[in-house]
Amino acid sequence: MGTVDESFYAHPYVEHLEIWRSPQTTKGWWLHQNSAQLETASPATVKEFISQILEKYQEFSQYKK
Repeated sequence: MGTVDESFYAHPYVEHLEIWRSPQTTKGWWLHQNSAQLETASPATVKEFISQILEKYQEFSQYKK
């Protein structure tokens, strides 16, 4: 789940629909680049992952105005 730059992998594995039923409890790894541009794997829930992506898009859309 995610873009080329960022993705999420549930661990332990869950069915795709389960991710959307329980995003606050589905745990796994958020793969992204940190501020030093290094690939990083951070523990997160799906809810945390999606919240981070939405925050970045909101910041980006403010710059476009």
